[in-house]
Amino acid sequence: MRGVASFKPGHRIEHLKNLPDLRVILVNSKVERNTARMVQTVKERLKKFPEVVDAMFGSIDAISLEAAKILHRPLLEENGGGDGVQENGLGPLGGEQDHHSLQPTRTASVRSSSLSSYVGGGKRNSSASVISATSEKGENVDTFSKLNDLCRINNQLLIALGVGHPKVDLICTTLARYGIHPKMTGAGGGGSVFAFLKPNTPQTLLDMIDGELRSHGFEVWQPPLGGPGVVEHQRRPELFQTPVSSTQCSTPASKHK
Repeated sequence: MRGVASFKPGHRIEHLKNLPDLRVILVNSKVERNTARMVQTVKERLKKFPEVVDAMFGSIDAISLEAAKILHRPLLEENGGGDGVQENGLGPLGGEQDHHSLQPTRTASVRSSSLSSYVGGGKRNSSASVISATSEKGENVDTFSKLNDLCRINNQLLIALGVGHPKVDLICTTLARYGIHPKMTGAGGGGSVFAFLKPNTPQTLLDMIDGELRSHGFEVWQPPLGGPGVVEHQRRPELFQTPVSSTQCSTPASKHK
């Protein structure tokens, strides 16, 4: 299943809708982490500085909520009568309203195919369609900037909690030279980091970033935001194919997860 979900113990899982068109970079430090040791480190700091660490927990939670708000951009909801209600505050779209009421306000954005068709007058190459596409690109750049800052702040808080690692620091320093600020995943102490990539980054620059990270021995992927997670394959994917000698069985596994 594709998409992004927001979840918290004791709360209903929320699937974020209408995700921005962004890519992420995922880097495996190849450092095996010890989650139990990381948890113990944080517990010791919490015991030593309860008010300070508790405030840091609150900040990390606030960052997560803010990121979810940025990513979650509900589509225009339409019913049979055409009186759709915009969840981000644009109000109902009734037949009595003029076309100006269909334009997004500065405090809200709409990514709706029906709205784009209306604004563009049904003409794919109309100037209105070009303006809409340009506006969306600018919106994605702004979204990247906010998420990039949140990742940087979040990662610094995790380091302050004592769950960093020199290899992770090297990844962060390398990406920071390109204006990309990653954050640790999971319990920290190694493992992987991820970051958002700026829209329309030239492929030559992406290849340069990839090559520099791999030169340090890291594994690198650049998947789209909201891509599929764990996938069951009927045959072993080509990614996992390895050369075998003539004496070995080359028949792929019937199922691979």
